[in-house]
Amino acid sequence: MKISKKEYIFLLFFLFDIFGCENKRDAIGADNEIRVICSDVDKHNVRRFLEMVFNDTLFTPEPEPFYVLKFSTPNT
Repeated sequence: MKISKKEYIFLLFFLFDIFGCENKRDAIGADNEIRVICSDVDKHNVRRFLEMVFNDTLFTPEPEPFYVLKFSTPNT
């Protein structure tokens, strides 16, 4: 029994589809949380820049920021 080119390609894609992808882990943290990993030396400059970019407020009865920056060091 000889496998045709179309069957071979179909089988190849089928195997990639089944074995090629892993399930993603669930995300941790809040939906509005941005985790920034940088050194303590760069933290001040990075915070200032990111606050200029992401500093926006949702005006509800009690104003709240759209995004919250959380900083971590590369060691943690």
